[in-house]
Amino acid sequence: MTPLLLRAGVRHLARHPWQLALAVVGVAIGVAGVVGVDLASESARRAFRLSTEATSGRATHQVTGGTAGLDERVYPLLRLEGGVRAAAPVVEVIATLPASGDRAVRLLGIDPFAEGALRPWLASGSGGPLALAQLVGEPGAALLSAETAAALGLALGDTLAVRSGGREGTLRLAGLLAPDAASRAALSNLVVADIATVQELAGTAGLLTRIDLLLPEGAAGEPEAARLAALLATRSGAPARLEPAASRPAVLDQMTRAFRLNLAALSLLALLCGAFLIYNTMRFAVLQRRELLGRLRALGVRRGELVGMVLGEAAAVALAGTALGLAAGMALGRGIVRLVLRTVEDLYFTLTVAEFAISPLPLAKGALLGIAATLAAAYLPARAAAAVPPRATWTRSTLEEATRRRIPRLAAAGLAAGLVGALLLAVPGRSLGLAFAGLFLALAAGALAVPPALLVLLAGLDRLLAPRSGILARLAVRSVAASLSRTGVAVAALALAVAVTVGVDLMVGSFRGAVVAWLDRALAADLYLTPEGSGRERTGEVDPALAARLSALPGVAAAHRLTTVETPAAGSTVQVVALDLDGRLRDSFRFTAGDPATAWRAVESGTGALAGEPLAARLGLAVGDALRLATDRGEREIRVAGIVRDYGSERGSLLLARPAFEALWEERRISGLGLVAAPGADHATLAARVRAEAAGERALLVQSQRELRDASLAIFDRTFLVTGVLRLLTLAVAVVGVLSALLALALERGRELAVLRANGLTPRQLWRLVTLETGLVGGAAGLLAMPLGVLLAAVMVHVINRRSFGWSMELLLPPGPLLEGWVAAAAAALLAGLYPAWRMARTSPAVALREE
Repeated sequence: MTPLLLRAGVRHLARHPWQLALAVVGVAIGVAGVVGVDLASESARRAFRLSTEATSGRATHQVTGGTAGLDERVYPLLRLEGGVRAAAPVVEVIATLPASGDRAVRLLGIDPFAEGALRPWLASGSGGPLALAQLVGEPGAALLSAETAAALGLALGDTLAVRSGGREGTLRLAGLLAPDAASRAALSNLVVADIATVQELAGTAGLLTRIDLLLPEGAAGEPEAARLAALLATRSGAPARLEPAASRPAVLDQMTRAFRLNLAALSLLALLCGAFLIYNTMRFAVLQRRELLGRLRALGVRRGELVGMVLGEAAAVALAGTALGLAAGMALGRGIVRLVLRTVEDLYFTLTVAEFAISPLPLAKGALLGIAATLAAAYLPARAAAAVPPRATWTRSTLEEATRRRIPRLAAAGLAAGLVGALLLAVPGRSLGLAFAGLFLALAAGALAVPPALLVLLAGLDRLLAPRSGILARLAVRSVAASLSRTGVAVAALALAVAVTVGVDLMVGSFRGAVVAWLDRALAADLYLTPEGSGRERTGEVDPALAARLSALPGVAAAHRLTTVETPAAGSTVQVVALDLDGRLRDSFRFTAGDPATAWRAVESGTGALAGEPLAARLGLAVGDALRLATDRGEREIRVAGIVRDYGSERGSLLLARPAFEALWEERRISGLGLVAAPGADHATLAARVRAEAAGERALLVQSQRELRDASLAIFDRTFLVTGVLRLLTLAVAVVGVLSALLALALERGRELAVLRANGLTPRQLWRLVTLETGLVGGAAGLLAMPLGVLLAAVMVHVINRRSFGWSMELLLPPGPLLEGWVAAAAAALLAGLYPAWRMARTSPAVALREE
């Protein structure tokens, strides 16, 4: 680019600071959405990775047991007969600190003399090896990181109340850990004690959580691992499995993959709307200088130089907007990380690390997307400006005629994009990448179809208004249609953003409606006893003796015991649920595959099981398929008798009758208890009796059916809070885009409006005219967004959710979200048009004519 062209581009940007500012803000909002969500999601992943890596240390393999735990007699077997010296037994539970607002901590029970090189950070800090020895010699001794002790206001020798599994205990701070910087965050909520201390507190005497092993890595360790696996299989006398230490973090990372991918897709939608804004802005920047660009072409400036000038301006906007967006994204990520972490804890697992981490990869991704989207959006206007003959740039009618000639091509391109998107969405399988590609193509098809649809809509409105309306209304309609090169992209950008908000609203509403209907059926009891905690790591259980007493209370007609276990199967883990089946509980299930009568006979006879929809989708199961599970009696095949609706978990469950479950697993603990009230019994009185009977069980919650339903829906609503933030970002991008378009159009139409003023149009009438035009832009965008929003919702409900989580549901189309979307589009356009209308109404006709 020559210095002369560079100065021309810089001067144009300097003369239109509002347009420049709006373009920069549009890029910044799009980049901020992507970066903020990525940083929050990465912080959640990092939180769990640090938690697991710190407790696992340098272990390469782990030995785990049955559902109740690992028999501690396996440890001497590994040391004596297996000859493994780098082996450390571990008991790990989630506990809470009652004195600190039930703050969650990870309680790690260890054998200090077996740690060796597995967890070197244990020897750091005050006390060192001596403090480790105190863990064995002094009951209740514990270690904390120095930062955690300071946060809790504890000094050496102070006591700490801890609760886990319904049991409370007291620990004494015997030493402070001083880990290096890499381990500090991971140990921020870790309490280390002796194995016996943790076993007593958790009520797991004689059981371990796992045994950590340090074996040779790679091919050198494979024979050793195979030898130890064979030893465990033949000599342990109890359920024991050898698995790589990285398998558990990998499984849990896979759990959150779909959740994080959906958040990323919504943030990319915000960036897509931002790309429309940039295209709109750069197109106006080119259109405003058509005459200048034509003169430059006539004076010998080559096409490539003009393209370079426009792209150079776009690069300046991209760099400024991306820099601002990265800063805003870090602030946004810090703001929503708590929402993401809370969702992870509600749905997946308890986190004891809650730091916001700034990683370079999300920042690099956001910068690349911001710059690439801006340059890509600016390329088409730049190329169009360079391709127009110099003489044609001096007449505006030539531009509008060219725009109208492109309408059939836009419609054809939209049809082609829609067909390709439909084909991608129709591809069988669970590929989310193809699904999101199809979704984006469908949205692109809708955006390309907006200008042709806008012309049809305006032509019909013009015919409707012709015999019965004033000149201003007809002039507004025809002005919007005559400026299609300007208004088409603005309406498309606003329609796309409103479609996203409408589509997400419809999807969330449909999902919530399906969950409400499922809860109303699934909650077959009247009172529920559930353990405290969150996610998949709830602490506590219902004591069998208490369950028996509660079942015998006056007013109790039946009791539904619930026992859940996690077991390896098909290269993953499966949650197996044991149920006490009766007629009322059977009626709570809705089959999506299989004959209910045949399925129930198989379940009750112990020859089959029911698979939740998410489990069937995740493992590719159909009715009649056999699933091999690792049970306490070895590997067993269980046949799928039917597939049922299940919104309890995105991973799904395998449902067994209790007799069949007890024949395969030794687990006798009760994970939850539902009590059915006898006919005529007063529920409030029964609830009071149950609470009085369970008063000593501090880790149990006694909830009515309505309370449990409301708590479940509260978790659902919290899960979609982040989605709401992203919807607001998308709408903000659209409002900025419409404001930019209207401001640029106001500047360009100065002479036209000045002529209207000179012919007698008053400032008030001019204000009304511009307001009508902006209202038309918003109303048309809202109207065209409705079918696009319904299409988006249908894809998310029937394809994205199905492939992400395996859930099936009906698409609900209440009028509320559609009407709200139309009102939002019209209001956004009217608000965005206030300043341009005010500016044009105040401009003197003589000044406007002279400037032109």
